[in-house]
Amino acid sequence: KSLEIHFQTQHEATVKDMREKFVKVHERNDELEKMIIEEREERLRQTDEQLRPIREKLQRIIRIIL
Repeated sequence: KSLEIHFQTQHEATVKDMREKFVKVHERNDELEKMIIEEREERLRQTDEQLRPIREKLQRIIRIIL
């Protein structure tokens, strides 16, 4: 009976440890996803800023042509 209790306790400890690790991995995954979204938004903003002068020039050219 003592051996059974030992293995049950060991199993419960392992399950608890795995659940805690899963929570940490899930939290880190959420952080990384947030960082990716923020990076994407920043790159889009930068690209838009870089292209703005070109778009304005193209619009002027189109107005002249039309």
